[in-house]
Amino acid sequence: MKTFHAHGPTDRDARSEFPAPRGTVRNTNRDLAEALETHFPELMETQPEIFAQRYAEAGLVEKSVAFWGKAGDRSTARSAMAEAAAQFQKGLDQLALLSNNPERQRQELELGIGLAASLEAVKGQAAPETGDAYARARELWEQLGSPSEFPSGSLWPVSLSREPRRIRFGAAIGREFAPTKPPTQ
Repeated sequence: MKTFHAHGPTDRDARSEFPAPRGTVRNTNRDLAEALETHFPELMETQPEIFAQRYAEAGLVEKSVAFWGKAGDRSTARSAMAEAAAQFQKGLDQLALLSNNPERQRQELELGIGLAASLEAVKGQAAPETGDAYARARELWEQLGSPSEFPSGSLWPVSLSREPRRIRFGAAIGREFAPTKPPTQ
């Protein structure tokens, strides 16, 4: 026998007894995100993670990826580096659902650079996951033909790991990306 409280059943009770079809949940998340965009456009700048999550749950991967990137950039600007790393990773996880093509690789490179930089701040230069993130970004950069819009310095994984492979990799990258002239002030 189901017990009802004076205030009625909870949302959790309703969800467990009457689960919505998956398509309905997706449509609801999409509709909610679109309504927020329409009625509260400032939230897209101040809380992009809300849109990223809603679009992910709605199955709108491209929109989700874009908003996870914005969320990661915003967290980075606030020096919330652990949060930024998690958001960039969520964007990469969503991106993995798309077919592999140059545009997807370009997006992966952009998110990967953000992830690598935030991991470097959170875990340090010598952390294996930092080196792996920089190595993946470097690999994508090369596959894309070394696009100039991505500064080569952002792919500079200076690794102080005791692992000889990482030291050689960091040294080779450092030589390749070493500035040829001092920056202008």
